[in-house]
Amino acid sequence: MQIRHKLFLGTITIVLAALGTMTVLMGRSFEQGFSEYLAAWEALEVERLKQQLVAAYEDQRDWSFLSLPPRQQLERFGFSLLPSPTSRRPPPRDSARDPARDPARDPARGRPPPRGSGRPPPRGSDRSPPPRPGPGAENVLDIGQRVAVIDPSGRHLAGTLATVERGERSPLVSENQTIGFLLVTPPPALERNMDLAFARRQSRSALVIGVGAMLAAALASLWMARALTAPLPRLAQSVRKLATGDYEQRVEINSGDELQQLSQDVNQLGVALAGHRDQQRRWIAEISHELRTPLAVIKGEIHALQDGVRTLNDEALESLAQETDRLTHLVEDLFVLSVSDAGGSLVNREPMSLTELLMEFCDEAGDVTLEKPPEATIAGDAFRLRQLLANLLSNSRRYSDRPIQIRTSLTRAPGAWELCWEDSPPGVASELLPKLFEPLFRVEDSRARSTGGAGLGLAIVKSIAEAHDATVEALPSALGGLKVRVRFPPDERA
Repeated sequence: MQIRHKLFLGTITIVLAALGTMTVLMGRSFEQGFSEYLAAWEALEVERLKQQLVAAYEDQRDWSFLSLPPRQQLERFGFSLLPSPTSRRPPPRDSARDPARDPARDPARGRPPPRGSGRPPPRGSDRSPPPRPGPGAENVLDIGQRVAVIDPSGRHLAGTLATVERGERSPLVSENQTIGFLLVTPPPALERNMDLAFARRQSRSALVIGVGAMLAAALASLWMARALTAPLPRLAQSVRKLATGDYEQRVEINSGDELQQLSQDVNQLGVALAGHRDQQRRWIAEISHELRTPLAVIKGEIHALQDGVRTLNDEALESLAQETDRLTHLVEDLFVLSVSDAGGSLVNREPMSLTELLMEFCDEAGDVTLEKPPEATIAGDAFRLRQLLANLLSNSRRYSDRPIQIRTSLTRAPGAWELCWEDSPPGVASELLPKLFEPLFRVEDSRARSTGGAGLGLAIVKSIAEAHDATVEALPSALGGLKVRVRFPPDERA
């Protein structure tokens, strides 16, 4: 499975999980929130109904209006309650009272019923549907079917018996006196048509939104997976070409992210590999030439002796010995560099006095000026450090103009002992100074092969210094030539 497929599947799985979780949580939140909304709205409706009942009671001075048919209750009071099955028609009111306040008057018909006509018409005798109340009169929660009214003694006045048995009581208070109780049963959860229709619409909307979001997420994930993985085939092809030895090809990715940085690293790897390849080729060519020169001299001397051109004497033997020493020294230098490049070490470090070693070496050299150094103790190998100084001395003698000036010093630097080696002109261009420690490197105008040397002396110096955890760098000298500065860490055991 390709990375783009894994990325797409991972992204769409996360999106689906998030959508599923969001849908479940939103459903629960909606149901709970809508239930709380209905409960709050019902509390307002119940409070309004209580106020209407108390106002009607104060107007009538009794509960006789609860025995009126629902239609007449709507017309008179803006609400209707089911009359109690056991309620009776209230006695006729005194005719001396205001006819407009007579509860038996039928405002819809414009005339009062005949006096003494008996109890009001039975519930349901009027076949025509009750008129729809105006705005604000309709109970949007339909609590009229779930309420009942009882008087302070518990007598059932209106509503169903089931409501009286199961309803929650709420006192009806007029002039600081309890005139009755309103009983309300809790509403069924989302069972009315209006509630169910609203919930279904919300569910359908959530489903449509969820499906749309899923499709959009799938398309976005597919696009993102392709966009993110588009540079990978070019990177893979570039790496394969590097593996086959094609170090000249480059890959350009301008994504502004880690892939762009990776492409730059691959390009730098190609440059480094090309440099190592060129260096290896040059190394082989230079080493072959350096080995060929003493071998050719030795072979020529031997042929001359065999042919009788030269006489076998001390001079001929001395010439053979010099070329043999030169060949041995070259092989030894190559061996030291190969061990260093392989991560090994020929250094046997132990506490020693760098001051004594430097003073002894300068005394033996004879042409090196040494300022009186302080006592410096390091962990080092005396044999290899002497080889380091010998290579510095040989480099100065071979490439400095006559008369030669060589000066060395040993000073205390922060956290290190600093050894400085300086010689007289010619100097080295500043851009070539870092390359002096590369094997087989020569400065063309002053370090030609005719003056001797294979270009390994300073490379050996760097290898020995690094084996002692020291740093080495080339700088311009105050004497006009080259300055090599080596910083040795002090011996902590000293």
